[in-house]
Amino acid sequence: MRAVGVIPLLSSLTALGILAHLLLIHAAAGPEWMFVCALFAPRAVWLAPSLTCAAVSAWKRRWAWGATSLTLVAVVLGPLMGGMVPWRRLVDTRPTLGHEATMHVMTLNLGLDGVDTSKLTRLIEREHIDILLFQEGPPEGELLGYLKAHMHVASNGLVASRMPIESESPPLADNSTTERRYTGHLTRVRLKLPEGGTLAAASVHLPTLRQGFKALARGEAGVLTRHALWWESELDRVVETLREDAATPLIWGGDFNMPAEHPLLAGAAELWPNGFDQAGWGFGYTRPSDWPFARIDHILADPRYRFRSCRVGPDVGSDHLPVIAELEWVGR
Repeated sequence: MRAVGVIPLLSSLTALGILAHLLLIHAAAGPEWMFVCALFAPRAVWLAPSLTCAAVSAWKRRWAWGATSLTLVAVVLGPLMGGMVPWRRLVDTRPTLGHEATMHVMTLNLGLDGVDTSKLTRLIEREHIDILLFQEGPPEGELLGYLKAHMHVASNGLVASRMPIESESPPLADNSTTERRYTGHLTRVRLKLPEGGTLAAASVHLPTLRQGFKALARGEAGVLTRHALWWESELDRVVETLREDAATPLIWGGDFNMPAEHPLLAGAAELWPNGFDQAGWGFGYTRPSDWPFARIDHILADPRYRFRSCRVGPDVGSDHLPVIAELEWVGR
């Protein structure tokens, strides 16, 4: 078969594959385990056949098929891979209520093997971080010493703030099961703002689906489905807990162990907008840190805050990359 004849076939098959992937993600078509696999699967792989078709089309001067292939590239980079342009931020015309209302927030899963403390502390100082939300850990040794010397630290070490901590809320009850479906973790504090008033800050760590994926590799798809449904129940528990104090502005974030397209996570973002959705550029991938392809770490905030920026930070030694957001208070 000549190269020119291959182009329509490869383009058509690629288009069908991309469409199926999009339907699994955004229409939740198919069984639960297939939906979860589609969420976590590396999506950039669809660039290879799309770019190949575009290159061969240009070489053979088949401009119509070249345009089709470039359209597929755009679909992959945009709707499929989640490429972001902060149009919401660009059209938000609410006035800022003063520089003192600006907040810099970072979330980071410290990982089981710890982080490079010198890199992390330099990042905190360079970005003028006001609120730190940690998962795993807790911070120990030199890092904990730095936090206690420069910030106010929650009793478990998972939230640190330049502002005084007025109070801490009780943790979630441990719901872990014998089937290695782990509990969600939530650390909540109330902070005293310099200009008066209070702000709630919370670090969340939702259950991993790792054991479900391992079971799927053994042919046990039902186990992955149960882990996915368990994750949903733990997110529901976190959201209901946070809604108990709706009057206090809230900034929360952490390792959600789930991409932003999940319907329940998208539902939470209707209550507390997701920073990267609002003000991020690019893809926002945070894990694994050496070759990230999954956007599972998020910062969300009360809609009375506007995200000025939200981006993925540099590698500081964890298997996750940090997420850094700048917010400003705009009121209602």
